[in-house]
Amino acid sequence: MAAMSDPGCIPRNVHVSQVSRNYQVPQEYYNIVSLPSTNTDLPIKMKYCRTCRIWRPPRSSHCSTCNSCIMVHDHHCVWINNCVGRRNYRYFITFLVAATVTCILLIANCGTYLHRDSRGSHGTPVSVLLIVWGSLSMCYPATLLGYHIAMTGTQQTTREYLATIGSKNPVMHRIRPNDSNIFDTHGFLRNMGMLMAQARGPQLVDPTEMHEPGDWRFIQLP
Repeated sequence: MAAMSDPGCIPRNVHVSQVSRNYQVPQEYYNIVSLPSTNTDLPIKMKYCRTCRIWRPPRSSHCSTCNSCIMVHDHHCVWINNCVGRRNYRYFITFLVAATVTCILLIANCGTYLHRDSRGSHGTPVSVLLIVWGSLSMCYPATLLGYHIAMTGTQQTTREYLATIGSKNPVMHRIRPNDSNIFDTHGFLRNMGMLMAQARGPQLVDPTEMHEPGDWRFIQLP
């Protein structure tokens, strides 16, 4: 589900202007629009995507790999070959939990087998090998799971966090709450629930549907 479901792709060419001028983007579209919010000191900012020709909804970003704007875009995962966004974030977290628990169960079962096998039968080398393999395999999903738990607890996506620290590599950076984050509820569990268990929302683009040639939702304008 994390790899094959729609992460929240947004249709293209919803806000197209100056069609008679070869789809030229007006100069005012390069500005960032600030929308009012409950906190007057922290407005909600929106940017125009010059590739998809849309005003992106809040917390949406353009994925250069998928060449599409994704709702509540977290990151593009190379392991599942799909973006992680609003509609599949819960499945991605479930995938990390399942991978970590599977490695723990593998280590526990093999350790129990070695403890009971006092005679040292032919299965001992295989059990030891599986324990080593399970320990090494658990490092990445467990670390990534802990990272996303800490990230969701501060109500931040990976894209928002990297923009805050001004780097493309989150390693060696401490995860801290962003004081300018209007979506922060100032509660660790509430923040986790809002991101991990948020409503998936409607599927705006169905990759399996049939569409006629020339459908503007799938055309990249000059």
